[in-house]
Amino acid sequence: MNKAEKHKENNIKYYKRHRERINAQRREKYLVRGEDYLVNHALKGRERNARIRNSLIELLGGVCVRCGFSDKRALQVDHVNGGGVEEVRAGYKGNKNSILFDRILSGSKDYQLLCANCNWIKRFEKGETNRKYC
Repeated sequence: MNKAEKHKENNIKYYKRHRERINAQRREKYLVRGEDYLVNHALKGRERNARIRNSLIELLGGVCVRCGFSDKRALQVDHVNGGGVEEVRAGYKGNKNSILFDRILSGSKDYQLLCANCNWIKRFEKGETNRKYC
């Protein structure tokens, strides 16, 4: 077991032993700051995520590479060679969109923009889904 794995395991054990105290401290912190803090904090996160997502869409061309669809509400960042599920399972440290944004800015060609329909069609064509219908 390497050092990072041992550290993670110790953190999990600590949290399990002290869960009630830690949760009580978190509740107290939020109660002191008030309900407005929680609402504003959530809104700021949503706004930040929306800005990053819009930037991602612009970086990738703003249209589906298969059909040319351009409505941002249905555009999705797709892994060109598949592997998105494994990437999510591996775990992201931080905001997923900001990580993708950094990778695309650094010149990664592993991502493309697809509309939701084309993304699902591609998943079926390449066998990237475990669903057997259709």
